[in-house]
Amino acid sequence: MESEVLNTNVLPPGVCDADFRRQFFQISTEMLSAGRVGGPIQIANPAFLEGLGWTLEDLRARPWIELCHPEDRPSVEQEVVAAIAQGRMAQGEHRVLHANGSYRYLNWRFPAPGPDGWIFSSARDVTDERERREELHLLALVAERTSNAVLLTDAACRIQWVNAGFTRLTGYEPHEAIGQHPGGLLQGPDTDPKTVEQMRAAVRKREGFKVEVINYHRLGHPYWVRIEVRPVEDTRGEFLGFMAIERDITGRKETETRLRRYSAMLNHAGRLAQVGGWELIIGSDAPIWSEEVFRIHEVEQSFEPTLESALQFYPPAARAELVAAIERSIETGETWDLELPFVTARGNHRWIRALGEPEMVNGKCVRLAGTFQDQRRDPVDRRV
Repeated sequence: MESEVLNTNVLPPGVCDADFRRQFFQISTEMLSAGRVGGPIQIANPAFLEGLGWTLEDLRARPWIELCHPEDRPSVEQEVVAAIAQGRMAQGEHRVLHANGSYRYLNWRFPAPGPDGWIFSSARDVTDERERREELHLLALVAERTSNAVLLTDAACRIQWVNAGFTRLTGYEPHEAIGQHPGGLLQGPDTDPKTVEQMRAAVRKREGFKVEVINYHRLGHPYWVRIEVRPVEDTRGEFLGFMAIERDITGRKETETRLRRYSAMLNHAGRLAQVGGWELIIGSDAPIWSEEVFRIHEVEQSFEPTLESALQFYPPAARAELVAAIERSIETGETWDLELPFVTARGNHRWIRALGEPEMVNGKCVRLAGTFQDQRRDPVDRRV
């Protein structure tokens, strides 16, 4: 094939061999140059000049080896000498000085020089590729050392790489996971369909996302994971695939389930005993109520109580007695236990029992908390 290209007999009419070569030299995206061994570059194409910012006059003013980074010169000279002695292609990757003072990594090669000592070189700027490789290498080191599961996919969302944390979490060895779609490999009967659709929609748009979802181990048992997915792009901004970091949150989810169960149990007990709980952080004007306290006040759970609005449920005399007890508790650290008349949001008259105690830190009250019980009737009536 090469002989056909160089054969002037196959060139278009009116195009000579020199014109043919000159056009290729001018339009090539490869950085092409030529010069004698040990001398300056004498010829360079536009890709070379634009890539390094030099003019041809600049290049002809110094030996080409001086453009190499001082730390790289010994290895470059060694490769050139060895290639010439062995009559083979010289090649390498090293730093070359840009006109702006920075260095660019070039991947270069040239055949052994002819009898006239001329070298014809082809090079490609791989600076961005090297930076990308270094970033990926650093990412791989971090990913290997993290306890979280990390995986990389291609643009079609097929797994290309997993770390040891992935195997620990899922039970799948790399050769079992690579080439698979994460969803098909890890999702199961209890995986929430809405969350799956949310993930698929983001993948279709090539967008990142964060979700919490049930996945399944290779042995079949479910576990909860928090997944953070980000799109991966190359230096030109072209989409390459996704990176996913998965953290096992099964323990947290189990704790949340137990807390919800305990909360439901306490709310049920409070409903039966008509007792609720409350707290107030000193400095805040928003007391926190349990569900039963809302029920006793006969307000919706969406009601947002303030200290002032909470006191309005008491007749003036009872309100003054409760305020005095609260202020005394804050100042002295005393607890209180009061039975007071009370009017609900619906206008129902009741008696309630309000108990409270302060939380003191270094002699200063930082929090009040207590219980709130519906007594239904006047305490005198109950004694009778």
